[in-house]
Amino acid sequence: MNLRRKIFSALLGLSLIPLIFSILFLTGSFSKKMKQLMIANTQYLLELQAAALLDTVDKYLFERYTDLVDYTGLDVIQNSISYSMYEPANIALKTLKEKNDNYDHLFLFSLQGKILAGNKESGNEWFLQNIAKEDFFQEVKQGNFLAQIKKEDSKFALLFFLPVRDAVSNKVVAILMSKINLKVIQEIIDNYVKEGDVFILEKEEKNILFANDGLLADAMKTVGFAIEKQENKGSVVCLEGNNKKIGGMALEKGYGAYKGLDWRAIVGLGEERIFSEVFVFLKKLKLWMTELMFFIIFVILILARIVSKGMVTPILALANFTKKVADTGDLTQKIDIDSHDEIGVLSDSLNRMIYNFYVIVSEVKKTSDMINDLAKRLYGSTDQTNASTQNISSLILGITQGMKTQTQRISETMLIVKKMTDMVEEAAVNADEGVKNSRDTVELAKQDMEAARQAVTKSSQIVEVAKEIAKVVGKLETYSQEIGRIVEVITNIADQTNLLALNAAIEAARAGESGRGFSVVAEEVKKLAENSAKSAKQIAGLIRDIQKETVLAVNSTQITSEQAEGGMSIIGDVSKSLNRILEVANVAVEKVAKIAGNSDVQLSNAQNVYKAFHEVSSISQETESSTEKVAGSVQEVMASMEEMAGSARTLAETADNLQKLVRRFKL
Repeated sequence: MNLRRKIFSALLGLSLIPLIFSILFLTGSFSKKMKQLMIANTQYLLELQAAALLDTVDKYLFERYTDLVDYTGLDVIQNSISYSMYEPANIALKTLKEKNDNYDHLFLFSLQGKILAGNKESGNEWFLQNIAKEDFFQEVKQGNFLAQIKKEDSKFALLFFLPVRDAVSNKVVAILMSKINLKVIQEIIDNYVKEGDVFILEKEEKNILFANDGLLADAMKTVGFAIEKQENKGSVVCLEGNNKKIGGMALEKGYGAYKGLDWRAIVGLGEERIFSEVFVFLKKLKLWMTELMFFIIFVILILARIVSKGMVTPILALANFTKKVADTGDLTQKIDIDSHDEIGVLSDSLNRMIYNFYVIVSEVKKTSDMINDLAKRLYGSTDQTNASTQNISSLILGITQGMKTQTQRISETMLIVKKMTDMVEEAAVNADEGVKNSRDTVELAKQDMEAARQAVTKSSQIVEVAKEIAKVVGKLETYSQEIGRIVEVITNIADQTNLLALNAAIEAARAGESGRGFSVVAEEVKKLAENSAKSAKQIAGLIRDIQKETVLAVNSTQITSEQAEGGMSIIGDVSKSLNRILEVANVAVEKVAKIAGNSDVQLSNAQNVYKAFHEVSSISQETESSTEKVAGSVQEVMASMEEMAGSARTLAETADNLQKLVRRFKL
C-alpha cells in the first residue's frame, strides 16, 4: 500500500466524521421541519373538520327550524288559535314530540305569555310564567325568529322561538317555543370525530356547550386546555393540557334561514398520535448514525497509527538531510532511503535537485565574474557620456531662452497690431455710418424740398382763398348796409304806426261808447308798432355787430393774405437753402464713401498684418515648444545616463554580492 492510498484512507475516514455530524444535524432539522409541516397540514385538516362538524350541526338545527315553521302553518294550530280551542293544538304538539327525539318540549304561547298548549316542564314554572317579560319574547312578537341558549343549573338548553302568523291576515297571533334535544347534537359530535378531542363553545368562548367522550365534565372542572389564536380567522394553534395537542377552530356560519348563534368548534389531536411512527423511525436513525460514527472513529485511529509509523521515520531522515545541506552549503552530499512509495520518490528527487543546484551555482559563479568585469567597464562609459550630454543640455537651454524672448516680443507686437486693427475697424464702421447718415441727410433734404414746394402751393391757395374771403366779406358789408337802411325804414314805419294808433285812440276816446271797439284795435296796432320798433332796434344792433365783425374779418383776411405772401417768400428762400444743402450733402456722401472704401482697404491690410504676426507667433511658439521638448529629451537622456550609471554601480555591487554568495557553497 503506497503513501497516497494510506493518506487517502485516513482523510476519507476523517471526512466521514463531519459527514455523520451533518447527517445527524440534518436529521434533527428534517424532523423539525417535518414536524412543522405535519403540524400545519394537521391543523388545516382539523379546521376543515371543525367547519364540517359545525355545518352538520347547523344543518340539523335548520331542519328543526323548517319543521317548526311548517307546524305553525298547520290547520289544527290555526283553528285552535282562531276558535280558542287549544286541546287539538295540545294533542298535535304532543304527537310531534313523541314522533321523534328532536324536541324535549313544545309550547304554544299567547302574545301575553300565557301557555295555550304543551306539556309543562317541572322546575321551570317561574320561567314559563314570566316569559312575557323577557326582551327576546318581545322581539319574537315583532315577527322575528329567535334561537337562545339558556343555562339550567350546570347544563344548557337550546330554545327556538317562532312567531305563529294568521293564515289570512298574516299577523302574529301566537308564539311557538321548542326546546331542542341536545343529545342528538352530542351524538353527531361523537359519531363525526372518532379520534381526538372535540369542543363546541358558546360565543366568545365563555362556556363549553358540547364535548366528546365525556370530556365536557373534565373540561368544565379543570379547563385543561388553552387556546392560542392567530389574527386570521381565529385559528387555533395548539391545545395544551397533560399532552400537547394540535388543534383547528372554525366559526359557525349558519345554514339556510337559520343564522346560527356564533358557536366555535375546536377539534384537537395529540402529538403522540401524529408523530408516533415518524418519531420512532427518526430516533432509530439517529441511534444508527451515532453507532456508525463511533465505529469510524475507531477505524481512523488504527489507520492513523499505521500510517504515522510508516511515514514519520523517512520524513525525519529527509528533514535532517535538508537541514545539513542548508547549514553547510555542501552540494556534494546525497541521501539514501530504501522506499518504493512517494517518500522514496521524494528522496531521489531531492538528490537530483541538489545536483542541479551544484551545476547552477557553478555556472552562476562564472557568470558573476563576467558581469563584474562588464559592470566596471559600463560605469566608465556612462561617466563620459553623461559629461557630453550636460554640455548639449547647456546649449539647448540657451537656445530655448532666446526663443522665449523672441516669442514674447512677437506677442507684444501682435498686441499693438491688434489695437491698430481694432482702431481701423472702428474707423471703417464709423465711415460706413457716416455714409449712411449723409445719405439719410440727402433723403431728408429731398423730403424737405418736396415739403417746401407743397408749402408754396398751399400758401398760394391760402392767398387766393383769402382774396375770395375778402370779396365775400365786402359783399357781406354791402348787404349789411342795405339791411340797415331797410331796418331804418321799418323803424320809421313803426314810429308812424305808433303815432297813428295814438291818434286813433284819442279819436276813439272822443267817440265814447261807439268808438270803444276802434279803441281796442288802435291799442293792438300800437302794441304791434312798438314790437316792430323793438325788433327793428334789435336787428339794427345785430347788423352793427355784424358790420364790426365783418370789418375785423376783412382786416384779418388782409393780414392773412399778407402773411401768406410773406410765408411764400420765406419758403422760397428755404427751398433755395435746401437746394444748396442737397448739393453739399451729395458731395459729402461721395467723400465719406471714399473714406469708407479707404477704411475697408486699411482694415483688410491691418488684418493681413495681424494674421502674418499671428502665424509668426505660432511658428515661434512651436519652435519654442520643440526646443523645450528637445531640452526635456536631453534632460531625460541625462537622467537615463545617470540612472544607467547607478545601474552599473548597482550591477557591480550585485556581482560582488553574488560572488560572495557563491563562495558559501562547496563545489
